[in-house]
Amino acid sequence: MHSKDYYQILGVSYTASAKEIKSSFRKLALKYHPDKAGANTLAEAKFKEIKEAYTVLTDARKKREFDLENGAYYKNQTERNVTPKTILQALQQLNARLEKTDQLRINKDVLYQKVQAHLSGYNLVVLKEQDDLLINRKILHEVLSVCRLLTYAQVQPIIASMRTIVLWEGEMQTMLDTFLINKKRNSVWEKYKLVCAIVIALLLCYAVYRSAA
Repeated sequence: MHSKDYYQILGVSYTASAKEIKSSFRKLALKYHPDKAGANTLAEAKFKEIKEAYTVLTDARKKREFDLENGAYYKNQTERNVTPKTILQALQQLNARLEKTDQLRINKDVLYQKVQAHLSGYNLVVLKEQDDLLINRKILHEVLSVCRLLTYAQVQPIIASMRTIVLWEGEMQTMLDTFLINKKRNSVWEKYKLVCAIVIALLLCYAVYRSAA
């Protein structure tokens, strides 16, 4: 399931017609357009998400794929404003589901996309502008918990996003540094452990051969 609610972003219902989608896009684009909003980073991020939602929902193929994947979800989803608290709750719910899922069956690419959606440009701006240290700290812990299941390559951009909201917090920056170092170390070990196992097996075989000779 896609984590972004394109219907919510455009403020239309799941059954909205192409005309309704276009009309809503025009109103929102006019409201949040950089030329009108000026140097407002929150409005700029919102404008980008509006364009993204419009691009998907006005492309027949993309909309069909999106609806097939998310249809049941959006029929039952209620609208809510994005706040640091709702972002934290979404990440907590994601971790709760992961705890009940067999890790070997987790699709890392899908999981990565979900985390990136929760840390979208708009959401990051909300977190930075609210600058709630307590909630940001909790979000950091939730994100790192999910990142344990991702690859080192996937973790890197997520860590980069998190750095933007804990820019002046030395303790949290240190946590990110430590996590990334350990993740890289584990990645290297995973890459070469099979080679090491083969080398050790060959050495043992050679030792046995020498002792028997």
